[in-house]
Amino acid sequence: VERRLSVPVFYRNLPASLEMTGDSLDVVTVQVRGGDNVIGAVQPGRDLFMVVDLTETRPGTNVLPLRIDQVTASLGIKVLQLDPGTVTLTLERSGTVELPVHPYLEGETAQGFAITSVTVEPRVVQIVGPESALALLKRGPGAETPPGAVRWRALYADRLAARQNRADRSDTRSHTV
Repeated sequence: VERRLSVPVFYRNLPASLEMTGDSLDVVTVQVRGGDNVIGAVQPGRDLFMVVDLTETRPGTNVLPLRIDQVTASLGIKVLQLDPGTVTLTLERSGTVELPVHPYLEGETAQGFAITSVTVEPRVVQIVGPESALALLKRGPGAETPPGAVRWRALYADRLAARQNRADRSDTRSHTV
């Protein structure tokens, strides 16, 4: 029996000095052959998935060929072809920046109350990420970060962390916001 299935793509061996930016390919379509009972029981992601090795990638745009030998398949499943035949990834140098934490207060206190002081702990946070994103986050001493920028930072950090989890990286780095 032959069948076309959508299977997840996992990235590994991303050089420690690089970060994936832009969009990445999450799924490929593979055509497989095998016994009816084997193909009928296939669970993409467990029995069938693609692994793309990023060891030889460089900063900038990388067009990587995709081959059927990069597809991991359970016993009894033969991979015949896949689509697409390439993946384009944009990689950027990773950097670190330390930024002071400046609270931004919204709203008003209740009548008869006043805010006399605000303390933030930690006073400085370290953020790791693509250099272009870090450049947007840099602020001079005493500069206030509007709430929209904080929300953007949190969304970007979550997106980056999700990609890193998919990347199956051996080095563990946290993205702190």
